[in-house]
Amino acid sequence: KNMKSFDISYITSLLWDERKSQTPLELDPDFYPIVALQIKKLETKGTPFVLRDKERMEALLKDLISRRRFKIIKLAQKIGDPSPYIKNLTPEEYWLFKMLREQLIEWEALLINGEKEGSSSTDK
Repeated sequence: KNMKSFDISYITSLLWDERKSQTPLELDPDFYPIVALQIKKLETKGTPFVLRDKERMEALLKDLISRRRFKIIKLAQKIGDPSPYIKNLTPEEYWLFKMLREQLIEWEALLINGEKEGSSSTDK
């Protein structure tokens, strides 16, 4: 079976490009599950060299997640149509975007109206 894979040099170049961009760049929709699986496979091999690769891959992935999370938070706060920017999000990132956006809208309504959307003031 020909499964996709992403090596350390690919993730490094992805991270480099992501650093230069103001908005999230396009990522394969299966990127996170595939990389997580690759990290798990490296862990089972257990040789010191392979474990170094695993640690490097995890560090790169954490850096990439952090940079993209920051951009997702900024997008969730944007007023207006975010669709040109969210098209590059993976399913996991889109879920986070939607949750943050809903929470921010609800929080703002709470501050402005003094109550949660669709609830009475006794629901605290």
